[in-house]
Amino acid sequence: MSSRPKKILYVITKSVWGGAQRYVYDLATHAAAEGHDVAVACGGTGPLLNALQQAHIRVISIPMLERDVSIGKEVRVFTTLLALFRRERPDVIHLNSSKVGGVGAVAARLVALTNGRSTRVLFTVHGWPFFEPRPYHERALIFLTSWVSTLFQQAVILISARDYRASRWFIPEGKAVLIQHGIAPIQFSTREEARTFLARRTGAAIRSDTIVLAATGELTRNKGLDYAIRAMARVKSSLPNHPCHLLIMGDGEERQPLLDRIRALGLEQSVSLAGFVPDARRYLTGADIFIMPSLKEGLPYAIMEAMAAGLPVIATSVGGIPDLIEPGINGMFVPPRDERALAEAITTLITEPDLRHAYGSRARQRAEQTFKMEAMTARTFALYDQ
Repeated sequence: MSSRPKKILYVITKSVWGGAQRYVYDLATHAAAEGHDVAVACGGTGPLLNALQQAHIRVISIPMLERDVSIGKEVRVFTTLLALFRRERPDVIHLNSSKVGGVGAVAARLVALTNGRSTRVLFTVHGWPFFEPRPYHERALIFLTSWVSTLFQQAVILISARDYRASRWFIPEGKAVLIQHGIAPIQFSTREEARTFLARRTGAAIRSDTIVLAATGELTRNKGLDYAIRAMARVKSSLPNHPCHLLIMGDGEERQPLLDRIRALGLEQSVSLAGFVPDARRYLTGADIFIMPSLKEGLPYAIMEAMAAGLPVIATSVGGIPDLIEPGINGMFVPPRDERALAEAITTLITEPDLRHAYGSRARQRAEQTFKMEAMTARTFALYDQ
């Protein structure tokens, strides 16, 4: 970024702690460390807001950003953002999430036209919503609104190769830029410390020979964790003499349905929901296998962090996950919504320790060589200057 300090405003809909929120936190804290005037506008309250305040980043809470889509609500959000941008007068507006990518870009460009100030408007795509499993007419409408939104954005950042390839059909060359996530070095707990913490947190009976499967993230339907729980029932049935435990770190709207599924399958001693765990990545060293049976993803930080912890990964090949996992090298792919295939993959890694360790070692090597925080922030901040 240029030497002249900039006023940068990040906008995101939710204050949970998912991949998009982690991305905003990383950019905001690094920009502030470089001497820029940084603020984050976000919907609701939660871990993101708390983390930003602890890092002394100014937070502008706008509860209505965390909303279901409707014409009336979009109009209110538009007028609210219009007033915000006029008041803040930022040099850069960096929008995140599809729900603000459109209305936010239109509001930003309108303010720039009326006040004569040059404001750079960027949008990061955390997974194109038209790839989600929906009826065709809904996907067509979402594609149309996504295309119209990009007309008001001066740069569109894609975080996965799949989304970047799709963008080339409707975004002019030079406007769409592929910038993948990076992670900073992680201060992992030792395996013993991590297992002790997780056992105390959940009440789980984790023995020294227990194979621990970990999953982290916001508890939403798109994470596919219901399939993971059902797969565990199959694993426990087929491997009664192999102690194993699925530990899920995160919170969200699906917590109660997942608890109900655990109880219905009689898995209270085999599956634990740890809730939101601050800096959960530190404790990944207490696990043996990482799973992500998602139905939709951008480029998941959780997989990068699991790989950095030396864990083999079992995941679906959705979104940007194929950018991270090489099946047969550092992990395994299973189809979405396929509890049987997921159970078979888990069984393979439980019963073949040499394969499990080989995948984990290669995963760590790839993470150390590829996922650089400095590269992500430098390339992103360069777009703020153009």
